[in-house]
Amino acid sequence: MPARLTTYRFTAIDPLGKQQTGTSAAPHADAVLGELERKQWTLLDLRPVLPGLTPHEAEELAQQIATVASAGLPLETGLAALAEELPNRRLRQALQQLVVELGRGVDLETALQTTGAPPYVQALAKTGTSTNTLGKTFETYAQVGESLRSTMPLVMGALLYTLLAGVMCVVVWGVAALFVMPQFAQLYS
Repeated sequence: MPARLTTYRFTAIDPLGKQQTGTSAAPHADAVLGELERKQWTLLDLRPVLPGLTPHEAEELAQQIATVASAGLPLETGLAALAEELPNRRLRQALQQLVVELGRGVDLETALQTTGAPPYVQALAKTGTSTNTLGKTFETYAQVGESLRSTMPLVMGALLYTLLAGVMCVVVWGVAALFVMPQFAQLYS
């Protein structure tokens, strides 16, 4: 069975002294380090990149950030406490990675990149941070997602009803055209 690969994001200095960033898939971090050493690059930073969050997980992540930001708590400590209580393993790992990045002094938008959060969640972080409405921005996003999830079955039911009504109309017209109209045609002729 082949080894499971993890994607790592690295920052390194190449032999010409230029800073290089990129990603590499490897079974473990030491393999990436070995690859960079073969190129004679000096490693500055190496982090695993978590797989992308699902839209529902992204909404949950946004709700957690909104809860902490709206309460006026520091994001790093508040999210660390919330991460311990989450039953969803992927979301817990994303929050823990976010806490690590925030602890390193990285801004929220950049920290969200390492968690596998979708680009639109990263953009919401940038908007919320720059307008000083982070809690409200993420809370609104989470509420809209919940609203869409609860409304979608109603919309699908209405579309299904319309489709069935259309099919019934075609069946009724077909029966009338095949059986009723020929009898009226005989009656009038």
